[in-house]
Amino acid sequence: MDPISLVLLGMALFGGAAVVTIAYLTIDDLMHWFRDRRHLLRNRNTIAATVIKTIGSGKYRTVQGIFNTASNSWVQSRTLESDSISADLAYRHRGDGTAVYTV
Repeated sequence: MDPISLVLLGMALFGGAAVVTIAYLTIDDLMHWFRDRRHLLRNRNTIAATVIKTIGSGKYRTVQGIFNTASNSWVQSRTLESDSISADLAYRHRGDGTAVYTV
């Protein structure tokens, strides 16, 4: 796993941010949040990224944010917990659970 994925995964599993609960998470939900923060992506070192992991209760925990690849830190992020995710969202996160978006 590359260093960025390791940092994203660590933040996803151990981050202390407040958790937003949603029943069904879709790419549209994520893209709306990213578009509202598009100005944060003007720096060439920032990317729009998500990490999704299943948690013990069968729910999904998603960390979504603007990540700075130069400093290996989140510029802004949020944590979502959902009962289910859309099929296209699950497909994007196959493998290591990390996805990068073009906004």
